[in-house]
Amino acid sequence: MKKALKIMRWLAFFLLIIVVGYSFHIRFENKKRIEFDEHLDDVVFTVNGEDITMADLSFYILFVERNVEEQAVVYNRDNTKDFWNIHTNYSFIQKEAKYAILDMAIHDRLFYQLAKEAGITLTDEDLYYAQCATTDFWEDMFDCQLEKLPVDKDTINEQIMIATMAEKYQNILAEDRGPGAAAYKYDGYEYSLILKEYDVKVNDDLWDRLVVGDITLTHDKVSYINGWDRASEKKKKK
Repeated sequence: MKKALKIMRWLAFFLLIIVVGYSFHIRFENKKRIEFDEHLDDVVFTVNGEDITMADLSFYILFVERNVEEQAVVYNRDNTKDFWNIHTNYSFIQKEAKYAILDMAIHDRLFYQLAKEAGITLTDEDLYYAQCATTDFWEDMFDCQLEKLPVDKDTINEQIMIATMAEKYQNILAEDRGPGAAAYKYDGYEYSLILKEYDVKVNDDLWDRLVVGDITLTHDKVSYINGWDRASEKKKKK
């Protein structure tokens, strides 16, 4: 009996240590966390010597956050943050969304550079479809996203045109080399081989501290991934 009580005390002690350690970890992570709109001019990555800032990622953040949130509404309309917190493929959806933003931005900037070097331009037909895509993009935004735009609309529209040029170059590669356009997308195998040939540097110290999911969206309920509760934070500020 005494031995069992002793074991239970040790288990309770270790559990307390874990809880306290986790709480300190959460506080540390929250202190490291940065606000997107306070770092718009900071360089996130460079592609062949060209600096790409936080502001340059605005289109991708809007696009990815909207896409994930649409799935989140289907998963749990009452608390969409639940979907962001799902752990799948050895990672959280929130983390995968974050790196999709980065990977898409690197892909488009590299292919935009290569398209310009190759003398590729957008035709009137390309521009027409780009304009249609831009209109659809804005119409699909959540209301809260339109209220929380990281930069002005013109800047975001310019980023959409960069993505359009990158997609055209991607399709040209697919036609010339095969096997298909999917292989040259940001997560495609052929693109991964091309990427290795160029100089890309990511500012991990900055990027690791950014939390996506609440940049252009609003979640009032707890985020278990980041240990951060927007509603509680608002109460503290009051």
